[in-house]
Amino acid sequence: RSSVQESEYQLELAGWYFDNQRYATGYITLAEAIITYLCEIERRDIKNRNTREEMKNLLHNRDIKNSKLAQLYFKK
Repeated sequence: RSSVQESEYQLELAGWYFDNQRYATGYITLAEAIITYLCEIERRDIKNRNTREEMKNLLHNRDIKNSKLAQLYFKK
């Protein structure tokens, strides 16, 4: 198994998509990287759909809604 976290890999992939003018795919991949990162720091299963939904809901929490990570996730 690679020492690179899944969220880092997704972030690099999002950058590649943006660099290659594939903006929609880049945005989706970036959003997924943020959710994966939250799963990783909360030590939750990154592949579990319910867990990923919980992490999305966490971004809506008023305590972190104004964080830079949440702002990046909600940026349109």
